[in-house]
Amino acid sequence: MVERCQQAGILCVKWDPRQCHFPSQIVIITPETAVSKTFGTFLDRLQGLHLLERFVLDECHTPLDSTAEFRPKTRQLGELM
Repeated sequence: MVERCQQAGILCVKWDPRQCHFPSQIVIITPETAVSKTFGTFLDRLQGLHLLERFVLDECHTPLDSTAEFRPKTRQLGELM
């Protein structure tokens, strides 16, 4: 996904909490990362700088895969809204 975005001229990075991320048009994350304190701090910083327009969660396969044990952190995603 990152490579395809970059080929299309879209600034895109895969989230790595060990790196300092400058604002990109797209930041690729997992649900587990989305609810982490480190990523929350990153979102707060973007919002404070008025650089956060939206975030999109692509978990459309979840109803097909979900069980009580499937990626329990996805239940916390609603807290981001």
